This record gives sequence, structure tokens and C-alpha cells, in this order.
Amino acid sequence: MSAGSHSADLVIVVDAVCEFNMTTNESADFGQPSVDSRNSRCLAIRVCKQRQNFDLAGMAALVSSMSFELLLNKWQALNSSVEALAAIGAELRLRREELKGDSRVRAILQDVLHSIDPGLLEDLDTNQESAALALIQTSFRQAIDLLENPARAPGWNYEDPGILESQGEVSRQIVRGINLVAAQRPDLGAALQKRGAFLDVGTGVGRLAIEAARSWPSLRVIGIDPWEPALSLARKNLAQSDVAGRVEFRLQRIEDLDDKTIFNLAWLPGPL
Repeated sequence: MSAGSHSADLVIVVDAVCEFNMTTNESADFGQPSVDSRNSRCLAIRVCKQRQNFDLAGMAALVSSMSFELLLNKWQALNSSVEALAAIGAELRLRREELKGDSRVRAILQDVLHSIDPGLLEDLDTNQESAALALIQTSFRQAIDLLENPARAPGWNYEDPGILESQGEVSRQIVRGINLVAAQRPDLGAALQKRGAFLDVGTGVGRLAIEAARSWPSLRVIGIDPWEPALSLARKNLAQSDVAGRVEFRLQRIEDLDDKTIFNLAWLPGPL
């Protein structure tokens, strides 16, 4: 930042995200700033002609105040998106759990959905509704985990059952996607109907593996994962399913797999 003091107007230029146009009042030391978001170059602060002794401390306080206002403006814009996503999730949950809800809140949710897209949820089947709700839930839960544990190590190391289960619910839709591809690829469709084994790498809570066993009855399914908190939930989910005899879960990394040749097909999640 550079500064000077003389009888003419004094202009201080500071690097910033957007430009502030200043209006000055000859009876005051400083003008009142107004934001012009159309120009995004610099922050200009004009000091009135009467000001001879420039107060750096006061200047710093003013810049700090403006920076905080910028932060609040960004928060307001981002928070609108957060609340809109929460409204979509709330409406999906009311539908999935067949809850009536308060009529006043329900009306607000409908208004929000209509403003986003009037037909946003109209053509979803029950599986798609469940997956969409789970996707929103896992996004919020992972964000809250980061907020509450900002010093945690990177990687998939969640232990919260809510995060693990919601992520697993999303993964169930992968089987549906594979079936859609198989309808266009006869070789894949034939492989799914053969007797053999299907490998689910990174099985998590086992939702994909269980859905795969239901969809492709000729295949035995083996799910591997190095994360015991997720596998513990996977075993419980399997015990409550109707395919427990055809699904196996292992605490294992793919690098340690020693029976690779038994698998007809494998699902390996790629990087996002």
C-alpha cells in the first residue's frame, strides 16, 4: 500500500477483490463507500481536501471494516445456496418418510423448490429420491465434520454412522448405472448373468454389494475395504438383507487381494 499527504485529494489504493466507489462529504473526514460489483479491480479510498494529517490507524480500521463487509456479503450469497439445498433435502425427506409436516413450512419449501426449478423433483422414482436425499445428507455431514474437526488428517476416515450410511445409500445407484450401460453393451450384460464373482472395491457399509447381489443372482459378491468402522456397519446391513448367503465382506486392501482370478467383474471407484 502506498500513501501520501498534500493539499490535493489524497487517493490510497489497496489490493482487494472488488472496487468501492467513494462519495465524499466536504464537512466530513471520509466519504461513505458504496459497492459497485460491476468493476472488480481495486479498492480506492478518497480522503477529503480538508484532511491534512492522515491517520494510518483509522485508515486500517476502515479497510478492516470493509473487508468484513465483503466477507458478510460472500457469506450471504453462499448461505442462500446452503439453505436452498437444505430445503430440497427437507422436501425429499418429507416425501420419503411420508411426513405431513407443518403446512406453513411446507408452503415455504414448495416456494423454494419452485424458484429453483418447478419440475425439479417431479420425475424421480423412489430409489432416485433416496439417493438424492442421501447425497445431500452426506454433503452436509461431511461439511460439518470439517467445520468441527479442521485439524483432522485428509482421506476417508469418517466414523460417524450417519456419514457412512448416507454415502452407502448413494452408492446403491451405481448398480442401476451398470445395468443401464449393460443394456447398451451385450458383453457386459452377458457377464452379469454368468456364474462367477463380482468384486466391490471400497465397499464401505456394503450397500452397493448387497444391491449387486440382488440384481445379479448368478454372481457371488465380495466387498473389500480397509476401514473397519464401515465394515462393521456393512455386516449389520448384510445380516438384515435377503442375500446374506451370497455376499462376503473382507477387511482388506486391493493390493493384498490374492484371489484376483476368481472375479468376472470388479467395481473400482475412480477419483472425483
